[in-house]
Amino acid sequence: MNQYNRLLAQLLVLAVLIGGIAYGAYILLLRPVIVIDGTVKTAVIYDMHGNTVRKFSGAGSTRIGSGAYDIEITSDSGTVSKVIALGLRQKQTVAAPENMPPNSTKVIATVPAIEPAIQSSAFGYVDPTQKTFSTLSGDGVSQILSQPTTGSDQAGSQAITQISSIANNKRLLVTSGDYVEAWDGSNIKQLDATGIDLTNLNQNQVLVGSNSSQGDFLVAVDKTIYYYASTDSTPKKIATLQTDFNRLIFGGTRFLAFDSTLPYSRPDLSSYYAKQFLVYPVLADIRGHSIQLTQPVVDAFLAPDGQHALIQYRQSSNAKIYSLGADLSLQSQAIINRPTSTAAWDAANSFVYSANGTLWRYNLQTNWATALATGVSLPPSSISPQTDGSILYTELVNDKTITYQAQNAVASQQNSALEKFVTQNITSSGLYGLSYVDLGKPTFVLALTPNQVSTGSDLQSFIDQYGQQATQDLTQRLTNASVDPSAVTIKTAF
Repeated sequence: MNQYNRLLAQLLVLAVLIGGIAYGAYILLLRPVIVIDGTVKTAVIYDMHGNTVRKFSGAGSTRIGSGAYDIEITSDSGTVSKVIALGLRQKQTVAAPENMPPNSTKVIATVPAIEPAIQSSAFGYVDPTQKTFSTLSGDGVSQILSQPTTGSDQAGSQAITQISSIANNKRLLVTSGDYVEAWDGSNIKQLDATGIDLTNLNQNQVLVGSNSSQGDFLVAVDKTIYYYASTDSTPKKIATLQTDFNRLIFGGTRFLAFDSTLPYSRPDLSSYYAKQFLVYPVLADIRGHSIQLTQPVVDAFLAPDGQHALIQYRQSSNAKIYSLGADLSLQSQAIINRPTSTAAWDAANSFVYSANGTLWRYNLQTNWATALATGVSLPPSSISPQTDGSILYTELVNDKTITYQAQNAVASQQNSALEKFVTQNITSSGLYGLSYVDLGKPTFVLALTPNQVSTGSDLQSFIDQYGQQATQDLTQRLTNASVDPSAVTIKTAF
């Protein structure tokens, strides 16, 4: 019996040795290798769930399990990211592109804003708290162009329920009372609705499908989709779908319609929801051809030429880039690791998205993503490409909405003390409300708080008195924050 036990122990030891040798051979001969090359300050390898796998200080190499990885490299030129796939015995060298363009960001405005745009020296935006569309000029003049007639978003008012971007920084506004309006930078006008039944129109029945690089767009009323060649054209009916949808994406001559309200649950409710809602997206061409996708989608974005799509499926934490065939077939091209649902195409071959506290621009020709801005504390509420190539994005900072401009340019002279004051210390005082705009020169706008208004005194004298006090107070606050008051404009707007 003892001899049998010794033999069994020897066999177990032999099995462990053989297993160790086999694993060692796998590590040395079969396991893939990643080589980080070029001028590198730091490099991080992430798995496709966002977990850190390896970190490097400088160039280096490592053996790693087969699969897909997100490689993030930081050099003196900036930060780039790329997803690669590795198989057994494969060795792949990753080097950041050389001569990357410089990137910089600056604060543009500190007003509650969604889908902002710079147009005709004015900052146009929807205020999500008031559901109004307003402009703020470079010299601090604010103007409300579209607002609720009843002070609420009830049916019959003019509350803004959706804003969409089209070419030349123009905006389309879905309102609860006036169908769809277009802003051209200075004026707002209602779109032609010839042939569309607007009787008992509910804002929830109207959707806009647009692309920031295109002048044409789609409008859906209930389940019927209309095509507009421009903001001046009459609508053309192109399709009527059978079930409800709340997302309409447009690019080139293609569109994608789907419903994103399907709840996450077990068991899967897709088949139940599909009876009323468009759970499985319809991908179509405005000239008539269409297909239906087989998986529910969280969000999607089409390139302005309609040749590529960025799609995030419900069961995946990652997004995929597809090229679209002439028959609308989807051919997988690349994977984007852990994007948020906010993204925007800024050209036929590039789009902007946020992930991991960073704003990225992805290039389809190189499959590299370049960091436009880092330290983004929250996913941006909107990302808006501008005609000059810059990107406006809005972020909630210290309970205040900040709009930043990211661009491929050397950093401006907007000093760090001013930016710190604008993003961290721009709270209103008991004397005034305070906002900020920079469309060429930093401008602070003071607004007298309502409890300071005296109806029993001469209004102009009252405004002059408190305006002077408010200006002096802000000047002192700027000085205390190491900001030169002479480098900014202070405007009173009571």
